[in-house]
Amino acid sequence: MAEPEGDEWEIWNDDGFVCKRRRSKINIPADHIATEDQLKKNKKKRKMMILMKLRDEYKREIQEWEKLSNILSTINQEKTQIQKSSSVMDSDLPKSQKFSDDFVCQNLFIDELLLQAEAQEAIILNLSNLCDAAEAMISSDKDQFKQRMVNIPLLGSPRSILVSLSD
Repeated sequence: MAEPEGDEWEIWNDDGFVCKRRRSKINIPADHIATEDQLKKNKKKRKMMILMKLRDEYKREIQEWEKLSNILSTINQEKTQIQKSSSVMDSDLPKSQKFSDDFVCQNLFIDELLLQAEAQEAIILNLSNLCDAAEAMISSDKDQFKQRMVNIPLLGSPRSILVSLSD
């Protein structure tokens, strides 16, 4: 086998991907070659679009976190209100009347336990809703990521693959 001459091969750099290829015989007209100014403008536009897209994603995520934070603060407010109402019920009766009769004492104890159970139920329900919202947010992000990976052109040129990965 004869080795090809040095003129038939060239080293080609395509955005960091360096390889050796056969020298092309086709001459590209001068008007099709992009000038450095055009390349800089296109690069600047692409950067701006990427930054704007990233900014929009961050804004959306911040809004979702603010919503979850508001839900958590309402849970805390409800918890403090329930605790205050249970402490007010305990302070309404004088100590001598509270413990004078075992039946009354048991009823008060049962009422207090019932209030605690209702408060815990409300907290668990609110936390469950909060977890559902977080899970929905995560699943939507996961679905978007999967969709972006599915839309990658696997049989395209290396440049088109790099552009789709950078989007």
